[in-house]
Amino acid sequence: MGAAVKYLIIGGGAAGASAAGRIRQLDPQGTVAILSAERHPYYSRPRLPEVVRGSLAPEALTVFKPDWYSSRNITLGLGETVTALDCAAGRVVTDSGEYRYEKLLLATGAEPCLPPIAG
Repeated sequence: MGAAVKYLIIGGGAAGASAAGRIRQLDPQGTVAILSAERHPYYSRPRLPEVVRGSLAPEALTVFKPDWYSSRNITLGLGETVTALDCAAGRVVTDSGEYRYEKLLLATGAEPCLPPIAG
C-alpha cells in the first residue's frame, strides 16, 4: 500500500479497534490506520462456538462493521501481515507494502502460557 499515517496500529482486535476509535475522538484530523493479519474486521472470538453450533450467523460476530471504520476515517488493512519493523525510521513493512508512521501502537494480543505444573 505504501501509506504515510500519523497513527499506525498493528492488530485489529479489541485493543486495536478501541484504540483507533479513541484516537479519532482525541485527534479528529490525524490519519489513523490499522493493520491486521486477520482477513475480517474485529469479531467476537468467544462467540465462535455459537457459529459452529449453528445458533448464530457468522456475520453476527463482527463487532465493528466496515462502515464503523470508514465513518471515522480509519483505514483498515485486512490481511496485512507485518514482516519488518524499523522504529528508528518510523517504518513498517508488510507482505504487501510499506507504511510510514509518526506514532505506533502494537496491539497484537497475547498467547496464553501455561505454567509447567505436573499433572
